[in-house]
Amino acid sequence: MMSDVCYDKNYVKEVIARLDFLTPQQSFEEGLPQNFIDVIRPLFPISESGKTIVNDIIVSNQNIQNNSKTVTEWIFHGANREKTIKISSTHIIVSFKKYSTYDGFLKDFTTPIQVLIEEKPKLQINRTGMRFVNIFDDILLNLNDAEKYFSKMIASPHVALYQPENCSRNILINEYLIEEIKMRVQSGLFNSNYPAPITKKDFLIDMDAFVDFPHVIVDVPSYLDSLHSELQNFFEASITEELRSILNG
Repeated sequence: MMSDVCYDKNYVKEVIARLDFLTPQQSFEEGLPQNFIDVIRPLFPISESGKTIVNDIIVSNQNIQNNSKTVTEWIFHGANREKTIKISSTHIIVSFKKYSTYDGFLKDFTTPIQVLIEEKPKLQINRTGMRFVNIFDDILLNLNDAEKYFSKMIASPHVALYQPENCSRNILINEYLIEEIKMRVQSGLFNSNYPAPITKKDFLIDMDAFVDFPHVIVDVPSYLDSLHSELQNFFEASITEELRSILNG
């Protein structure tokens, strides 16, 4: 595992950590335990509640069934709504719109689940994941600049486009299996005006890493560290020294 890399500047538009329970925690449907709320409030003081739809896909030899159900979602925001935690009977999600350090992000995710770790250390988790969405929105002046700032493995497919003035989507998707970790990476020209043709040269590196087999909640923090390490490895392999000099101010 490589040491944590922290730049003076980043282009992270959103970072998300999520865990999905193996079986629904029905007690969360009616309300959250007070000790759970007590550790959330200092970190996320603005609260609300709502409903969300959860899709449960069941694959059998005969067919694929998609069972949808509505569950209560307890939502808490940071003081400036720059971060959010969502808790339901099926999942816990923390998202940051403004990211500074991994340690700070990890604290806001693991502090609430520490209550569950202490009370139910053998609670079964079906999936633990982490996702970083980077959009470099002021780097590229033209397509040829891609290989100046990004490594060839993600830049080359986007340099020479057929009829670039008519292209509305230009995203490369790579999926990896690194021991027990699955990782899905989307990279290329992000188009906020899709399906209109691409006009801005915004470059996307969207990295999603996860483990999706049953594991106990006490192991979630160590899995998060492993996921972050793989995401960081990929990011470092994706950028050039030219871009590092920009990120280092």
